[in-house]
Amino acid sequence: MTSFADLEKCIQANISPQSNDIRIKAEGHLKELKSKHPQQFFEGISELISASKNVNVRSFSAVLLKQNLGIFDETFGKIPLNSQNKIKNVLLNQLKMEKDQNVIIQIAEGISYLACRDHQNEHNDWNELMPFLLKLATSSNEYERGSFYITIDKLACNSIDILRLNNNKNMENFKNILISGLNDKNKIVQEAALNAIVSLLCGLSEMNELNYFIDIVPLLFKNINNNNNK
Repeated sequence: MTSFADLEKCIQANISPQSNDIRIKAEGHLKELKSKHPQQFFEGISELISASKNVNVRSFSAVLLKQNLGIFDETFGKIPLNSQNKIKNVLLNQLKMEKDQNVIIQIAEGISYLACRDHQNEHNDWNELMPFLLKLATSSNEYERGSFYITIDKLACNSIDILRLNNNKNMENFKNILISGLNDKNKIVQEAALNAIVSLLCGLSEMNELNYFIDIVPLLFKNINNNNNK
């Protein structure tokens, strides 16, 4: 069994190895852990994302997690369902707590990969996802608001149907939240909202969906113009 400290050292050896041999050995250890103990691998990586004090370790671990969530890799789907749910909760909680922009982006992308996997598996429903995200959208904390729009951006790119399913019945509220992001007092949140809207509009294919968001477009270009003039 691999402890938290040992796994963290293994990740650090991948990030900044003292030698190429050490890096190769560390990579081999991670591959072996995933192959022989997949539950420990995924839970260990998710624990590093949430608990490591080293931002580079958190970032690399988030990248490593999403790299192992591909739709053609069935390993994650074979670990116990309670373990899968535990990992999802860890990601959502860290999305809320994380302050580093790059780590937030990697976590958000991992969440979008998991959402895509669940959507393709009719027996898995991540019902907690959108309610959790919508709470972030109305938070007084700028990091949490930014995390919401970053995650919407990644969902629009990797799992657009999740947004369709969750917002068709409440589209007006969702649109107002997007507009609120463009008018946010924090520039980073504004930029995240802008990126999310662009990704959403690029991902929508039905004319009725595009027409619904058409009144956002002038505000979108105004926001882009304001950013360019600053």
